[in-house]
Amino acid sequence: MTQAGDFFRNHKVEICIFILALIARLLYLGISINSYQGDLVGAVRGADGYYVISENIIHGNGFSSEDTPPYAPNSFRPPLQPYFLASTYSIFGSYWLTIILLIILGSLLPVMAMNIVRFMFNARGVIVGTGVLLALEPASILYSTIFYSETLFIFFFLLSMYYAFKYVHREMWYHGIFATAFLGLATLTKPVSMYLPLILAPIFMFHFRKELTKERIIAAGVFIAVFLLVLSPWLYRNYREFHTIGITSEEGVTLYTVLIPSMFAVEHSTSFQKEFADWTAHGVKGPNEATI
Repeated sequence: MTQAGDFFRNHKVEICIFILALIARLLYLGISINSYQGDLVGAVRGADGYYVISENIIHGNGFSSEDTPPYAPNSFRPPLQPYFLASTYSIFGSYWLTIILLIILGSLLPVMAMNIVRFMFNARGVIVGTGVLLALEPASILYSTIFYSETLFIFFFLLSMYYAFKYVHREMWYHGIFATAFLGLATLTKPVSMYLPLILAPIFMFHFRKELTKERIIAAGVFIAVFLLVLSPWLYRNYREFHTIGITSEEGVTLYTVLIPSMFAVEHSTSFQKEFADWTAHGVKGPNEATI
């Protein structure tokens, strides 16, 4: 009982911010479900296709975003979010557990960010202010209550950054392992972070420039290997299905079905929907049709 009391006393600010974030997200979920007349799935499924893929996984149709046979494999969406939805649904046969877990993860993000900010600032106001702002930040609240991948991605990404800072400060090898492993999981949730090693490597090289020993070079090689090892099952899956080693077809799809229609909508004074329809009518494939 004393240990529990000490924990609450020592972390009362973090606990209060977690509770604040939790209340904000539960309130928004309640409003969202009410607007859908009590339909949980309608309120949380979102429009990014993760729900459809998770349903196909649950029903044995594979990693596909198609509603009907032959259920062609999808190469646009990375695997972690759909499998997270499918696995949590399978436990209780309902998406209630899934959305509650997402809300809990979303409520932890402000506290995790506070711990990272501590590595850079020693000002209590900055640390607490970061937590409060992220607890009430509207987009974070939204993404914690809908089946988009942002919450799971940020969770793994912040864990990666936390252990990266710990490695820089203490240089314990297992901190580096954790940092790169969680970065790999973040990449399998939202592929944008796959470019981060290209940014972090020069930063670490500069940080240790005066003490660049053989051991540190070997450690850097090990960390890169861990990152690739986490990605390897998905890379192999895409090679087996599409004969290409890669994570996603997102780069090309984003360019041709998001950026270009947006530019044409401005140039032609039309809508994105019209330009998107015209573009795809000329053979450009959208997220559910494009392959890696």
